[in-house]
Formats: sequence, C-alpha cells, structure tokens
Amino acid sequence: MPNESLGALEWTRLWLAGQPLMTLFLVLGSGLLFGSLRIKGIGLGSSGALFTGLLAGHWGLGLPGGVGALGIVLFTYCVGLSAGPTFFSSLKSQGGGLTKLAAVTVGVGALTTLVLAGLLKLDPGLAAGLFAGAMTSTPGLAVALDALGEQGRIATIGYGVAYPFGVAGVVLFIQLLPRLLGHSLRRLGGETETPAIQRQTLEIVTSAFDGLPPAQLPAAMGIGDFCVSRILRGDRLVPVTPEDTIHAGMTTLVIAPGDRMDAIRDKLGREAPMASLRLDADQERRQIVATRPEVLGQPISQMNLLSRFGVVATRIARDGYTMLAAGDMTLEYGDTLTVVGSPEALAAFARVAGHCEKTLHESDLATLALGLALGIGLGLVPFGIPGRAAFRLGLAGGPLFVALFLGHFRRRGWMAGHLPRAARQTLMELGLIFALADAGVKAGSTLIPVLREHGATLFLVGMVVTVLPMAVAYIAARRWLGFDLLVTLGGLCGSMTSTPALGVLIAEADSGKPAASYAAAYPMALILMAIGVQVILFLLALHHGSG
Repeated sequence: MPNESLGALEWTRLWLAGQPLMTLFLVLGSGLLFGSLRIKGIGLGSSGALFTGLLAGHWGLGLPGGVGALGIVLFTYCVGLSAGPTFFSSLKSQGGGLTKLAAVTVGVGALTTLVLAGLLKLDPGLAAGLFAGAMTSTPGLAVALDALGEQGRIATIGYGVAYPFGVAGVVLFIQLLPRLLGHSLRRLGGETETPAIQRQTLEIVTSAFDGLPPAQLPAAMGIGDFCVSRILRGDRLVPVTPEDTIHAGMTTLVIAPGDRMDAIRDKLGREAPMASLRLDADQERRQIVATRPEVLGQPISQMNLLSRFGVVATRIARDGYTMLAAGDMTLEYGDTLTVVGSPEALAAFARVAGHCEKTLHESDLATLALGLALGIGLGLVPFGIPGRAAFRLGLAGGPLFVALFLGHFRRRGWMAGHLPRAARQTLMELGLIFALADAGVKAGSTLIPVLREHGATLFLVGMVVTVLPMAVAYIAARRWLGFDLLVTLGGLCGSMTSTPALGVLIAEADSGKPAASYAAAYPMALILMAIGVQVILFLLALHHGSG
C-alpha cells in the first residue's frame, strides 16, 4: 500500500525511480503513442519518445545505463548497412556536393554562434556547448569538454539547453518544409523508385528490326531498357533461345517499366490478346537469389545469360523494390532475379548463382555483433594533431563507417554485410527510440534548472543556431548544388548529424534514398563540427581577452 503521507502521484514517481527498466518501456510506449498523433498530417513519429523522455527526466526518473549508447550504435549501424550498396556510387556522383552542403551547414552554424555569443557576451564554453547542442553533435560536445578540462560544465549546460530543440527542430524542419512547398514525403519517396514493372504480349508489325536477336532490340529502338522474354510458337509463349531473331509478324512477351510500355508498343506494333495463349509460367519461370561471388559485382549484360545458360533475367527485387533487369545493372548479394528459361536451364543457373532463399531471410547475428564491436572500437580511436584536442568518430561515426563497408561488399568470406530488410528496419527503429528516450531523460533532468539560471535567451540562441543553418543550406542545395528535395533533406540530416531526423525521413518517405545522402554528408559534418567547436572557443577567448 502507498505511504499515506505521500500522494499517489508522488508514490508512483518514487516507485518508478527504482524501476529504470519499466520506466524505459513506459517512456517508449507513451512516446510512440504521442508521436502517432497528427495535426493536419504532421506528427512527431518516433521523436515522441524524446518528449516523453523530457517529462520523465524532469520528474526525476532514470533509464538503465547504456540504453542511449546502444540505441545510437544500432541505429547508425543499420543506416550504414542500408546506405552501403549505393553509398560509393552516390559519393562519386553527388559526394562532392554533399560535402559542400555539410560545409555550408556547419559553417553557417558556427558563424551564427560566434555573432550571437559576441553580441550577448556569452562565455566561450557556454557558446561551444550551445553550438554542439543546436547541431545535435555529441562528438562536438566531447571536443569542447576535452578542450575545457575542469571548466567543461559550462559547455554541458549550453548543450543541455540547445539539444532538445536541436533534435526536435530538425525533425520538424524536414517534415514541415515539404508541406510548405506543396510536396508529400510519401509521394516523393515513391517518385524516386523504379516504376512498376509490367508485361504485355506484342505482335511485331514493323520490319525495321528483322534479323536482330531479342537482346539487341532495346538498343536498336533507343527508348530505354526492356526485355523480350518469350516468343510465340504454335499456341504457346516459350522462353527465347540464343538462335531466335526478331521478324515482322512475330508475337513476343515484353517486360518493361510501366511508363515505357506505350512507347515500345507504338514502335513495334500492336498488343496481342494474351488470354488465347498458353504460358507455362510454373515450369519456365523461377525466382533465384544471387549469393555467389561468381555472379556478383558485374553487369547483367556481361554475364551472357542467354548464350551461357539459356535463360533471360527479367526483374530484380532488391530491398523490397522490384526493378527491370537492365543490362547495365550490377548484381548485389541477396538480389532476387526473376529468370525465364527451360526447367533444366533454370536449375543450372540456380547452381551457379548460389540460390539459397533461406540464407537471404536469415540474420547473421555473429557478423552483426562483431561488426558492432568493430565499429565501437573504431569510434574510440583518437585522431588529431599532437598537442591538440583529440577527435574521435564516436558511437555514431565508428559503426556507420564499418557498416558502410560491410553493406557495400555484402559478403566477404564468412563476414556478411546483409540483414533482411525487416530485421534491419526493426533494429533501426528500436535503436532510434532508445537514443531519443535516453537523450530526453538526460536533458529533462537539467533543462528547467538551466533555464531558470540563464533565462530563455540561451534557448532562443539555440533555436536560431538550429534553424538558420538549415534554411541557408536548403537554398544552397537546391539553387547552387541542384539537388532534388529528398537528397537535400537527407543531406541536411547528415550535415546536422541528426540520426533521429533521418529515421523520421526514411519512415515518412518510405525510401532508402535519403540514407545515401546522409551517409555522404555525415563524415564531413562530423569533422567540421570538431573544428568548429575549437574555432569558437579560440576566437571567443581572444574576444574576451581583448575585452
């Protein structure tokens, strides 16, 4: 029974204070329910856990030790695995621009902090903490603490004031901005994916392509990739063979993106009724998972599937998305190919491809654990010039870099940089809400006392340092660098080192595209944040000394 001298609410608070594990799941559950509430389509999503965490921290509750660190590690590692397959190609095509975006974002943030701190005569350590908190950079705070030594408490205060809005501000920015511009994140995510693949029986009327092998027809027509997988013999559509050629009057089965089918039909002839034709799909079509190095890392056109195996690849399913098996596409570990051919030919190709569907859906927990350990170890390694403050990648940077390489190579020997999509998304979401809840509880315990001590001015400074860099960087990304909106938003999340905002962006857009731009911008932002903190400390110290 509760102590009669205590109210029910106070008794509950004291009891929960001794139950950190229960508190964790209460914060998570209530935060997710709060985040699911939407006003005019805007909701906090997973970031609701940050606000219930703030309330719990203000109420004097705590969470089990290490929950926040575990969350950051899990989330960034899964982001790396998701971005790995496209990271290096994205870095080659857009990486220079994304590093410029990070430089603009961090540079504007540091300059804004210097100007406001100079006008308000803020302590250099307090200003450095505000900068790190507003830019949601825990490694930046670590650099400030290392540089300030015993005076580091003042930086922690600035960080504690600015960090809550830093997290929530980036989340709200990437949600509200598309709506203000008349866009839907969900629709934008759909537009970045390959259009739905369709099939259609076409009777060839033109004789312009007579004598061409079916595989050469897309190049001859010049309207983009498509695939002729079957031709009509008698009353049956059968898989093409290496000896087949195109001629007028032939009926074919064409596989193509839906937005390209009309143009193909206009150039070839007319649609033939498929209902009157026999298609032995069960025996002549199979889904085969590519897992062997022999078929990975090379374009489909160079594999000569038809001449070597007597099969034609029509579709590729990757990370939940289905694409046309275009000739220039490179196979990655775990790709599921839809292949057409005779039963014997399909079996032969399956042996070479290493088909094992069970392997694709299994989580390699040994590699997951060792990859996380390697990433944490890398994050602890100090980098820097002797005699200056050491710079570390931290719990966010280390696992991200390791996972990027594992995700890119997918499998090397017994190391598998692959997690099933469902498992990866679950771990990513779990890590995100762990990190948010922990950050909220820690900030909530000091937020009110700090505001009472230093006033609302510091909070407003933090808001400006969060919002102004994003606004300037958005304009630079769209008008100077020419990025589309999803790449811009992903790059802003990376430039602000905001993993929570990235989680919300990926969930809202239902696209992996922002993860690649985040991963390309994040490393430069991480390095520049460490430099920016030291520049702020140095210049403000000079200013105070001269004053």
